Amino acid sequence: MQQARQEYDKVQPFAPVPLPAWYHAWRQMEYPATVMGQNRTKFRTAVPPPFFFFNAATPQKQRPYFYIWLCIREELAHRWVNGNPLQRDQLLLTHARWREVLSGEIFKKNASPTDSFKLETFWRSDPGFIFQNAVKARDLTPLLVDGTPLLPQTFEDSHPVAFALKQFLCYDISVAHIQHQFEQADDAFLALKKLNPNSPEVIFRKNRREALFKKPTQFIDQTPAWESPDLPVRAAWHEQFRFFVKDWQINRPGCLEKDMSLLEEPAFSQEVQTMLIVYFEGVAHVLKKVPTTMCTFPGTDDIEMFLTL
Repeated sequence: MQQARQEYDKVQPFAPVPLPAWYHAWRQMEYPATVMGQNRTKFRTAVPPPFFFFNAATPQKQRPYFYIWLCIREELAHRWVNGNPLQRDQLLLTHARWREVLSGEIFKKNASPTDSFKLETFWRSDPGFIFQNAVKARDLTPLLVDGTPLLPQTFEDSHPVAFALKQFLCYDISVAHIQHQFEQADDAFLALKKLNPNSPEVIFRKNRREALFKKPTQFIDQTPAWESPDLPVRAAWHEQFRFFVKDWQINRPGCLEKDMSLLEEPAFSQEVQTMLIVYFEGVAHVLKKVPTTMCTFPGTDDIEMFLTL
C-alpha cells in the first residue's frame, strides 16, 4: 500500500490509493505483446482517461478538466444508458478529443463571438459534437447544497473542498473505466464464442453484470461491496465477479474453481488476487489495452456537506 501511495503521489497527491489486491495483481499480470506496442492515443473511451486529471500539472489546467467533466458527466451517462449501439459509438472519444472537450477548446472554437467564452457557461458554446443541441438551452452546472451553482474556482487549491472533490472525481472516473472495460471485454469474449446476442443466455448475463458495479449516472456514496470490511459481503461480490471472469481464462485455465464464500483469510485474498490476474489478462487480451486498477473508496463526508451527489 505504501509503495503504491508513493508512486501515485509522484503524479498528484489527490490521486486515490489503489486497492492492494488489484495493484499487486496488476503488477503480476502477463501482458500480450500486442498490448505493449499499442498507441494509446487511438483508443476511444466513454469516459476520459484518469491520467488526464493526474497529469494536469497546475490548478489552472486542472480546473477546466474537473469542472467541465462534473458538468457533462450525468448527461453523457444518460445518453450511454439509453442509447442504441450507434449512439453509444458516437460517445466514444479519442484521447485527443477528450482533451479538446475537457480543456474547453472545443467550446472556445464555437463561442460567438470567440472572445466571449466563459468557463462557467461553456455549454452555451456547444458545437453539437457532444450534446447535439439537445441540451443547449439547459444549464448543466451542478448545484451546491445551498442551491448556488458550482464554480470553476471550487477546484483551486485554496478552496477547502478542492482536494476531497478532486480525489472523489478521480475515483469515480477510475471505477467508470473499469466498468466499461469489464463490459467491453465480456462482450468480446461472448463474440468469440459466437453466441447470439439476443439469446436468453446472453441477455441474462448482461442483466446480471449491470448490477455488479453501479448505474453510470450514479456516484458511489458509500463503501462498495468489493471493499466492505465484512468478509461475507466482499466474498459475495467477488463470487458474482468470478461468474464472468472464469470464462475469460487465457493463460491460467482451471484456476478459479474454489467456492469463495467458504474461504477464510488469507486463502480468500489469495483467490481474489488470482482472479484479478485472470481478469487483467483477459482485458489486455481482447481489448489490447492496459487495464485500469481499482482504487480505495475515498469517502464522501466532506463533499456531501458541500455538493449534492
